[in-house]
Amino acid sequence: MIFVRLYMGVFAIFAWLLRISSILIFAVMVLVQTPVSQLFKISELFEHYTEHKHLDEHISFSDFLAMHYSHTDVPYPDNDRDMQLPFKQYNCSSLVFTFSQPAVFALTDKTFLPPGDKNLPLYWSPFHSSELLSNIWQPPKA
Repeated sequence: MIFVRLYMGVFAIFAWLLRISSILIFAVMVLVQTPVSQLFKISELFEHYTEHKHLDEHISFSDFLAMHYSHTDVPYPDNDRDMQLPFKQYNCSSLVFTFSQPAVFALTDKTFLPPGDKNLPLYWSPFHSSELLSNIWQPPKA
């Protein structure tokens, strides 16, 4: 009975560790392979908006977004600061997990030549139905 409880305890710990490691691997893959990591720069967006709000009190948040994300290539004096905003620059990096199995080859065509017979062709051609028929296509012999 004690072994069953010990086994169940070890199994529960293993299942918990497996669940936590799966969640961590999934989180790393999502953060690296998608632009979700750009959402960490949202605070930069609001800080930059307050800077513009101090310069121009009549600017709205939608005007600020249109100024920075409307795809106009007008360089503003604070262009370096603008490039720190989310979704202004996208760094494409990827993390690839590859799981592969070793290839197993099985020979299915087992052709054996009888010993002593030297006139059999040692190749097979997919262009003729029989190797014996290929003799009629030989050049004439004198």
